[in-house]
Amino acid sequence: MSMATYAKRFGLVAVSGSIYVGAVYLGIQLYGGERKGQQAMLGGEDGNKTTSYVFDPRRTTTFQKIAYSYDDEIAKDEFVMGINLMRRALLYFHATGNVLEVG
Repeated sequence: MSMATYAKRFGLVAVSGSIYVGAVYLGIQLYGGERKGQQAMLGGEDGNKTTSYVFDPRRTTTFQKIAYSYDDEIAKDEFVMGINLMRRALLYFHATGNVLEVG
């Protein structure tokens, strides 16, 4: 391959990568807000503070508050990532017989 072909490919990869990084940054800025004060701080064995959601007593309360709207909230993310198409493809090519889906 000639050097011009490599330069074109590098340019395409660089532009595509820049668009991807920009889209991820924009998504984090729009949808990834600061969530300070929602984490339980626990003292580790070495004295350092560690964060744990598992032992936070407010965890189940939070689950109950967001459970009714969770599917609606993540529907856009699943659409953008193509998860619904992947599910459909997996079912079409790999699932046979009677299938019971349990949520």
